[in-house]
Amino acid sequence: MEIKNEIKQLAIKHNLTQSEIKKIWQSQFKFTSYIMSLDYNNKEIEERRNIKLRGFGTFEFSKYRAKKITDLKQLKDDRQRNICKEIT
Repeated sequence: MEIKNEIKQLAIKHNLTQSEIKKIWQSQFKFTSYIMSLDYNNKEIEERRNIKLRGFGTFEFSKYRAKKITDLKQLKDDRQRNICKEIT
C-alpha cells in the first residue's frame, strides 16, 4: 500500500500522532461532504457521484448516505451527552 507509506512518511516528517492524523482526515472529509451537500441544491447535479480525496482514494457519495451518516453522528453525540449528564 503506497498510500499508507506516504501517510506514514508525512506523519514522521511533521511529528504527527495517530489521533492527529485521524482528526485531519475527518476534517478533510467533513469539509468535502459539506461542500458537496451544498451542490445538491443545484438540480443539475446527479444524485450519486464519486469524490476523490487526495491521498485517500475514491469514495462514492450519495445524499442518502450523507444524511444517514449525519443522523448516526447526531445519535452518537446525544448518547454521549446523556452519559455525561448521568455522571454529573
